[in-house]
Amino acid sequence: MLVKFLSHPAGRGLSLSLHAAYHRYVCLAEDVPPEELAAYFAHGDFDAACVEASHTREAAALCTRLDPTAARSGAADTVLREKDGTVGYDTGYAAFLSATHRAGLPLHGSHALLLGEDSPAPAARIALRDAGAASVLSLPSAASVTPKLPGLSEVTLLVSTLPPEEAAAIDLSLFPALGAVFDTVSLPFRTPLRQAAEALGIASFGGVGLLAAQTEVASALLTGRRPDPALIPAQCRRAAEENCNIVLTGMPGCGKRTVGKKIAELLGKEFISVEDQLTEELGVFPAAYAAQHGDDALREAETRLLWRIGAERGLVVATRGETALFPKNRLPLRQNGLIFLLLRAPGPADDPDAGRLWRERLPQYAAFCDASVENNTTVRDCAHLIAEEALRNCETLL
Repeated sequence: MLVKFLSHPAGRGLSLSLHAAYHRYVCLAEDVPPEELAAYFAHGDFDAACVEASHTREAAALCTRLDPTAARSGAADTVLREKDGTVGYDTGYAAFLSATHRAGLPLHGSHALLLGEDSPAPAARIALRDAGAASVLSLPSAASVTPKLPGLSEVTLLVSTLPPEEAAAIDLSLFPALGAVFDTVSLPFRTPLRQAAEALGIASFGGVGLLAAQTEVASALLTGRRPDPALIPAQCRRAAEENCNIVLTGMPGCGKRTVGKKIAELLGKEFISVEDQLTEELGVFPAAYAAQHGDDALREAETRLLWRIGAERGLVVATRGETALFPKNRLPLRQNGLIFLLLRAPGPADDPDAGRLWRERLPQYAAFCDASVENNTTVRDCAHLIAEEALRNCETLL
């Protein structure tokens, strides 16, 4: 069976690996702009197609027929080619119910706010109503969420299908009864919206479980065999292990680079140094750049770089000694990462100012990180300790 994942540009997300894991068939990425979708459905080389969120309404309109769920939602994320044409299915309905159940989110009686219009929003809207939500308020964008909008004070569940950068603008303080945020974005793991919820003590859930459940439903349609349900949590954990970034922070000279390279070697991840990346981007060492352009300009350049690094996956990142001194740098690094503070107190032979700086900076470093590790053993032992801790806790990203 020739299975294609239709997106523009061709994606390399979790969907492809999840399809391979469930029934060991290959799902190939195909770059199909929306305006070329009709021609692809008519003449493209595929037996089945999985359709990215922004294409699902167009896909439904192009199918010869739709299954009942796709007919209700007006969206098709899985398309099978048969002798008499193409059949469209919307896996989002069953997957949304499965993912929210696994997350322990009670839908019955909830007052839900659904943000966005792209898949899986249409299916989620139907699923919420069918599950007995007391109310479902649907808004197309973050800009639609205004303080004067009726019903915001009753919202107990916020479901976002918006792009992370748009959802980041939502002010969660507008929802005094909010108990949970479900962000359907699978990557990055911890979107700005999820991190904002976490900061307020509101439970948050990401889209990896939803994507895994969608892939399970699609896989059953493609093969006629339903995968073992136990594969869903197993594949979610695997996604977290493989894609989690391990970020090291701490004082200059605490061993971030040395320990980081050993962790990367142990786990088969790529090591990068923020100092090196920043120097390459600026064309000079950071200190020289700050001397010429000012400290604020250096900090802004570093934060821009961290947003790009933090969105990558499967990295071990050694930050600069100053990175953790600026709280706004925490958000980009936690997108796909766990942040570890490497502790090594200055010794008698160190510069006398080092001890003072260490004491001054320690509270800032501690507030910035997810966990701390003493670097008072061998490099290998310290690296093993952090690697094991990261593997134990990577599922917290989900």
